[in-house]
Amino acid sequence: ESQPRPPSEPASSATKPRTGSLPPAQPLPPLRSLDRDLTRSRVQVSSHRNRSLLANSEVWLGALRSRVAMGVLTLVLLVGVGFGIAREVHNIRVDQQRQAAQKIVDSIKQQVASADQVSDAPAKVGQLRQALQKTQNSQQSIPAGDYTTLSTSIQGKIDQVEQLAHFGSVQTLGDFSAEKQIAISRVLVDGDIVYALDQNAHRIGVLTLSGGKPAFPLAPGVKAGTDVVGNVTAMTLAPTGLFAMDDRHVLWLYDKTKKDVNRVKVNGSENWQEPRGLVTQGDKLLVVDAKQNRIFQYTMSGTSFGPATDYLAPAPAGQAPDLAHSSDVTADATSVFVLLVDGSVLKFNKGERASFAESGLAENIVSPSGIFANGRDAAVYVADPSNRRVVKFAKDGRFLQQLKLPNDQDKLGTIQALYVDEAQNRAVLATEASLSIASLGAP
Repeated sequence: ESQPRPPSEPASSATKPRTGSLPPAQPLPPLRSLDRDLTRSRVQVSSHRNRSLLANSEVWLGALRSRVAMGVLTLVLLVGVGFGIAREVHNIRVDQQRQAAQKIVDSIKQQVASADQVSDAPAKVGQLRQALQKTQNSQQSIPAGDYTTLSTSIQGKIDQVEQLAHFGSVQTLGDFSAEKQIAISRVLVDGDIVYALDQNAHRIGVLTLSGGKPAFPLAPGVKAGTDVVGNVTAMTLAPTGLFAMDDRHVLWLYDKTKKDVNRVKVNGSENWQEPRGLVTQGDKLLVVDAKQNRIFQYTMSGTSFGPATDYLAPAPAGQAPDLAHSSDVTADATSVFVLLVDGSVLKFNKGERASFAESGLAENIVSPSGIFANGRDAAVYVADPSNRRVVKFAKDGRFLQQLKLPNDQDKLGTIQALYVDEAQNRAVLATEASLSIASLGAP
């Protein structure tokens, strides 16, 4: 059964609160004081956070500085190592190039030494030229000093074998500056008078050894009495001046004293078919006819000529000289020399074939342009423009020497023709567009 609840006791203000009850309420502080406290707390919290962030930033920056420093150090080490490797690779390559260059130099020297043992002049020159060509081809691969030494030495050996000399004291003769497209193909000298055949304009220029501008007394259209000069194709010295032939096979005489031109009648000149050259020998006038394979001979008496005879003696069948490829002719007191286009020379004594072997020549003549001999000198000279030289032979055909213009005179061009006076130690040289006078080279 339920018990009745005891009656409640009346509350009293003096009565203590029971355990678990709320403390008595305190009076609230003013509102402005609360705002100050809250602000102060916020500032304290913010300051603490800033100090924490600053501390963390300094730690981070310190770590970053360490990493950057380590990276820079690593980069410096890598660059240093790279330069070291590159330098080592470069040194290896330089050493390899030096060794390769030395092998080339040694090979060329061995080739030269082998050529020195060869006694045959053409074969020796051939091997030396191969060594020189190899040197020139290797110019970019060998040291400059080695290139200069080798090329100079090899060229010197070639010059020695080929008996090379240079014309000296070369001086321009005459003023041809006003002449256009001049091409001097033959030159003759009589005392101090110089005759030059211009094959382009088909005329003959006359000047003196002292120079000056040339006159052209023999040229197409020049009148001689009732006659007119045609295109001049050949010339040779005459007792009183110069004989010249034009393309109509008419012979003309230029008198060096009177300085006039006259036509000369030659019996049988109408029978000439392809006259390639004229030459005088004593009182004889010789005309080389390439088409008929003949040399017509005329005896001079003053300014007239007797009937034509054959200069060449009859030859056995199949042994007649081939004049079809003749390009020039010259003569001394006893012999006639006919130059062929292949560089060979036919020699005749009183019409009989004589030996002219061209022996001892290291490099063959190619496409010669002129030949010269006279009764005063003991040599025959052949102009070889393809090789930029003049070849000197004894009159039996033995090679004696070759002559070239000095290196600083190459601007003159190639020698096409020449006239030599060994007693005066001088030569008159005809290049493409000029005349020069020079001393002969020393043997």
